Amino acid sequence: MDTVDLAVFDRSIEVNLRSAVLGLRVGIPAMCRAGGGAIVITSSNTGLNGEANRFRYATAKTGVLNLMRSVAIDVAADNIRVNAVCPGPTLSGMTKHLVESQPERYELPLRIVPQQRWARPEQVAEVILFLASPAASFVTPRQRRRSSPTSPSPSMEACPPALARRCRRLLRDETSGHSRVMWAIVSW
Repeated sequence: MDTVDLAVFDRSIEVNLRSAVLGLRVGIPAMCRAGGGAIVITSSNTGLNGEANRFRYATAKTGVLNLMRSVAIDVAADNIRVNAVCPGPTLSGMTKHLVESQPERYELPLRIVPQQRWARPEQVAEVILFLASPAASFVTPRQRRRSSPTSPSPSMEACPPALARRCRRLLRDETSGHSRVMWAIVSW
């Protein structure tokens, strides 16, 4: 720990935790004016379990989970729900380089995730869309694990079919190449 680059640590907190706070700071007042809404924050299984040599990221994502829990209590009376998803390994633009640069890190989930593969961003997006929808109006603050070494991932069949079709359509229409997983704050 005596060789930890604090600038790198601070950057991880800024990107992963402070950004969530800033989003909440803008989104919650708008939702209060609208009469309610749903917030889905993206954390990580690393925030739940930790991971070797990734304490910066794990610390930030654990902070996101406790932020979610606290804010959920604070805004419940305003008809605002707050949940978090904790994706396991997801093959995205940020992680696909691991195939070549760190093959051992890429291959580990293939051995410990029940499906023996990485998730696709649209699978995480479907869970987020469901949690943000009125169909999940009774789902209260919980972490939603997308995968775990000890238990199977929740089935996407729990997502209403019409909502799953809408999600797939939105993802298909995306031209920038970026996942819509970051659609995190929704009000109705």
